[in-house]
Amino acid sequence: MATVDAADSWLSLDGRVLAFEAHVARFSRAVEFSGGDATAAEAAMRAAREATPAAGAFFPRVDFADGRFERDIRPDPRLDDAAVLWTSPNDPRTTPAVKGPDLPALAELNAEAAEAGATEAVLLSFDGEVIEGAFSAMCWWRGDTLCYPDEDLERIDSVTWRTVKRLAAADGVRMSPEFSQPADLEGCEVWIMNARHGIRPVTSWVGGPPLADLTRASVWRARLDTLREGVMQ
Repeated sequence: MATVDAADSWLSLDGRVLAFEAHVARFSRAVEFSGGDATAAEAAMRAAREATPAAGAFFPRVDFADGRFERDIRPDPRLDDAAVLWTSPNDPRTTPAVKGPDLPALAELNAEAAEAGATEAVLLSFDGEVIEGAFSAMCWWRGDTLCYPDEDLERIDSVTWRTVKRLAAADGVRMSPEFSQPADLEGCEVWIMNARHGIRPVTSWVGGPPLADLTRASVWRARLDTLREGVMQ
């Protein structure tokens, strides 16, 4: 099987997608980084969206491998509204800022997390600082401050997190980048987020810190849903 050089995916609910243009831009950058053509990447993404049925729930994915684009219009994805975390003992990523090459290794990590009773593995830096989930961005609340891993901790440019951050800025929410270890998140409300599930509040952390009660996530999940857009006619 060919190594996937770049990949992107998004959730389509009755044809409505959150921040599709941001997905197109991210995939185009990843393809160009891998030696492909950004214009062709954009065309592949738009063709995949047009091929997605207008009714129902789908989770399309576009891959770039061996110089070719492939798409998979995956139907009826299982959607979770909460998560349990597990700390990975290692970080297998080889291209932390590019979605694609590391997907098989990250899937293996999440399989280990499932064996431990969790739904998402958490990746830590060499110094033990929280970077991201295997397939999700992370953030946490300290009181009324929305915190997130410092930008120097290399990771995927999450479209969902970028949208949450934009909403927070519009609301005047104080935000703070941090170099935080799992123990530092004790008593925080922790979220993970990605295109498939949106925001998932973390109910517990296997072997990790006790977390705060969940008070904000449902409102923010609903806000993200209102930003979904249909295909422009």
